[in-house]
Amino acid sequence: MKKLLLISFKYPPYPGVGCFRWANLSLEFANKGYIVHVVTVKWKKTTVSSFLEVLNNRNIILHRLTSLGFHNIRYMNSKNRVLDFIYMGIRFILKRLLKPLYFIDEAQQWHWILIPYVKKLIKEEKISTMIATGAPFSVNYFASKIKRDLGNKIRLIQDFRDPWNENPVYVGTFGNSNRINRSKSMELFSLKFADDIVSVTKGFSIDFSHKSGKEVHTIYNGFSDSEINKIKKEKSISEKDTLKIIYAGNFANGRFECLLYLLDYFVRYEKHGRLFQLIIYSNISKREFPDKYSSLFNNNFLVLKEKISYKELLEEIISCDYGLHLNSRFIKNALSTKIYDYVSLGVPIISLNYGDEIEAMIHEYNFGYSVNIDKNNIDKVFKEIERNKEYKLDLNNVCRFSYNKIIDDYIKLVENP
Repeated sequence: MKKLLLISFKYPPYPGVGCFRWANLSLEFANKGYIVHVVTVKWKKTTVSSFLEVLNNRNIILHRLTSLGFHNIRYMNSKNRVLDFIYMGIRFILKRLLKPLYFIDEAQQWHWILIPYVKKLIKEEKISTMIATGAPFSVNYFASKIKRDLGNKIRLIQDFRDPWNENPVYVGTFGNSNRINRSKSMELFSLKFADDIVSVTKGFSIDFSHKSGKEVHTIYNGFSDSEINKIKKEKSISEKDTLKIIYAGNFANGRFECLLYLLDYFVRYEKHGRLFQLIIYSNISKREFPDKYSSLFNNNFLVLKEKISYKELLEEIISCDYGLHLNSRFIKNALSTKIYDYVSLGVPIISLNYGDEIEAMIHEYNFGYSVNIDKNNIDKVFKEIERNKEYKLDLNNVCRFSYNKIIDDYIKLVENP
C-alpha cells in the first residue's frame, strides 16, 4: 500500500480549527487506500475536540511525541468563567517566562524529539513522501532540515494553512528585529528545500511563489462530508420579523474592527425595520464592548454564548439564516474555514471584509453577500438582504469544496511529482 508521512503539530483531539484541514485530508487519504503516518504531539481530549474518528482509522497510524513545551496548557478551556480566568493567568505567566525559547511558536523546541524520530521512521517504513503543515511554522522549518539531510530519499511537500511573515500581527509578537529576521530566514529555508509547496488561497500562493521562485499549488480548505452527514438537514426558517446571524470563533488579527462596524450599523438600524439578531459563540465577554452597544444587548440584537463543540456548532448554524464571516485588514486574502461550514449546511454568508479573494469567491460562487468596509456598502447590502429573504445556494458550487472532492487535487500532486 502507498505510504505518506504527515507532520502536523495540531491534530485531533487538538481543540481548534487548526487541525480541521489535515484531520479531513488524512482521513480522505486513508479512505483512498493510503497508509498515513501522522507525527503529532500528545493532545488531551477536551469538550470541544472534533474529528475523533481519525484516531480509530486503521490506515492512520499515530505517532504522538512530547513537544518539550506546554501545548495543552495553552489551549485549556472550561465552561466555568472563573476557571477560564485562572487558565488565562497561567498562560500569561508561562508565555512571559518561556518567551526566549518560544518566540516563533509553540513548536519551536520540538526539533530535539521530532527530527531524529522522523528520520528513523522514514527509514524503517520506507516512506518516500513527507507532508509538513503549518502553522505552527517551526514544523515546516524542521521538515526542511530533514529534507536537507536525507536529500532524494524523501520528497517534501510544504503545506501552509496561513501566511508566515506576511502577517504583521504574528510578526509583531516577536519583540525585536533579530527575532523577526530569524523567522524570515526560517521561512526562506523552508521554501528552499521544498519539492512542492501548497497553500490554501490564491493570494497566499502568490506570496509564497514570490519568495521561493517556485510554483505554488492552491488546494483550498473545505468541509467534511462525514461531519455534515451527522447533522439534521432540515434547515429551519426564522420568524419573518427576525433575521438570525451566527458567528463562532475569535476576533484576532483585527476582526473585532469588522464586528464593531457591523454593530454600528445595527445601532443605526435598531429603531426601525426588521429585527436582526447576532449570536456569537466565543470567549468574548460583554465588558469588552463599548457602552454605546448596550442597547443591542438589552434588546436582544446581540447575544453572547460560550464556545461549544464543532458538532454542536453545526447544529446551531443550520438553525440560522446567515453565517457571519469577518476578515482581517492585515490578511485580506485569507479564506476562513467557517465559510465552508456555513455553505455546506445551506446557510449563506454575510462577509465583512476589505475586498480581495473573499469578495471574489462570494460573487463567483454565489455564497451570499459581501460588505466591503473600504467601500462602505453595508446599507446597500442589507437592503438587498431584506428584499431577498430566502437566499438559495447553488449545490454544485458548494459541493466542489467538499474534502471528498478536494482530496483528488492532493492525490494528483502526490502521485505526479
